[in-house]
Amino acid sequence: MPGYYIICIENKTEYFQRMGAYIQGEKIGTWLMTFFDVNWEKLDKESLQVIENDRTCDPLSDRYYDYFMKLKNELCPIHPFLDILISDKFMGEMFSDMPPILGQPCQTKEWDYFQAIKQGSPPPVIEDELLRHWLHYIHDCFDELAELQKMLLPEMEYIMLQEDPARKTILEKYYWVRTRNHSAYEIYARSQYQNFQVSFELMKNNILYNCMTPDCEKPKKMEANIFLTTDSLVAVTILEFDNVCARNIPMQHCANCNRWFVRKTKNNRFCSRPSPQNPEKTCQEVGPNLCYQEKIEGNPIADLARDVKKRVYEQAKRELANKPNAMKIYNIWQLNVDNLKEKAESGEITYDQFAQAVDHSGAEVIRNHGELFPYDPIV
Repeated sequence: MPGYYIICIENKTEYFQRMGAYIQGEKIGTWLMTFFDVNWEKLDKESLQVIENDRTCDPLSDRYYDYFMKLKNELCPIHPFLDILISDKFMGEMFSDMPPILGQPCQTKEWDYFQAIKQGSPPPVIEDELLRHWLHYIHDCFDELAELQKMLLPEMEYIMLQEDPARKTILEKYYWVRTRNHSAYEIYARSQYQNFQVSFELMKNNILYNCMTPDCEKPKKMEANIFLTTDSLVAVTILEFDNVCARNIPMQHCANCNRWFVRKTKNNRFCSRPSPQNPEKTCQEVGPNLCYQEKIEGNPIADLARDVKKRVYEQAKRELANKPNAMKIYNIWQLNVDNLKEKAESGEITYDQFAQAVDHSGAEVIRNHGELFPYDPIV
């Protein structure tokens, strides 16, 4: 039984269906993040290269096998919707081309090839015609998704990121995108909504309730929701985009990896996905420190201010026993350094003037503070 993509509007959750079971995924917006992560245009071109690359000595059977296994290994772990696209949609197209005998696939080389791909075992050599048909099917799917990405990206940038005095909320900007004259997106979206099947289902503990659901466990949570189901990845992407915008769910680029993510708080700047610098840590974990390092890197004013403050602080600690007000001197001195730093960064004074005022040894500052900063009384 093929897999399906499912969105429940009422509880704002993604689902997918396999073997007749509804499996709960993440909240709405998670697939949209993944959709914009994938370089669909690159995938589209790679599928064409496999079709057109006849100059190699390798038979098309081997090239197709290597290409398809690469797709499975790279895309399927990213999101369940991609797993359904590769393992169910693409494999389903291959299965549909198996000639049946009395309802069962014929034991041919083509059937052995299909099983080899399914199991990841070495495939036999088959005729190129069927392989080219499968490749064209994959190419057409990637081409449609690449065109959708090109259509949605500028709309996404406008709705989520751009300031518009006439339309301040996400919903207001989305409404304008949908209703402006001859909107290509409006026409395309309406055509895709015809691919959905509507159902009203009971959920028990986040599991689809039916006659096969065991009743031994007392339900902790019962729901009755409307589900929109489709086998079209394009249609479910449009539905999710529309719902994110219509519900004013904010999305933005991660300040570290630049990928789209759902912003849960106003000050949230980093996503929770593995960071490109260290896949074992998320962008939320490594992002703030990296941004700080990039901010101060190559800034001689900030470098000098940081170094001299550290220098004077260490000296103040050493002299506390003999000079009880040493730490107070440091605190007032660092305020002066910060004030001069702001003036230097704004161009009010030059770097040389800033360095002449603050670049002193710790002992010199603690012992001669009155000469260095005569306008700051030290009690």
